Amino acid sequence: MPREVVVRKPLTVVLLLAVSIAIVSVTVWMAGRSYENFDPIPFDDLRYLAKRLAERPISTQILAVLVVPMIANVLLFVPWGFLAFIAFYTAERPTLQTYVLTILLGFSFTLAIEAWQYFL
Repeated sequence: MPREVVVRKPLTVVLLLAVSIAIVSVTVWMAGRSYENFDPIPFDDLRYLAKRLAERPISTQILAVLVVPMIANVLLFVPWGFLAFIAFYTAERPTLQTYVLTILLGFSFTLAIEAWQYFL
């Protein structure tokens, strides 16, 4: 028989903060060598991939090297979006507004991390 698990809102907010800290930590751990002269250009990998595909077929290994980090970056934010939606949801607020709030705050969070990485 299915059981209902109730997670209180304060615990959801704490989990959201923990996931946010984990995302920042993983980002710093993966990229954290600010002493290297690396100047990231937004969406440069996608442009390179499109250019390569237009010129000739691309090997599976090169495709994986370019696409897997993008997919991992998106998957890294899935728990954040889930917890943010639950944390922001109230009976008084329309569900659509909660979706929009979650998406806008998630987008702002990602932009802040990307800007922080860029200026390190």
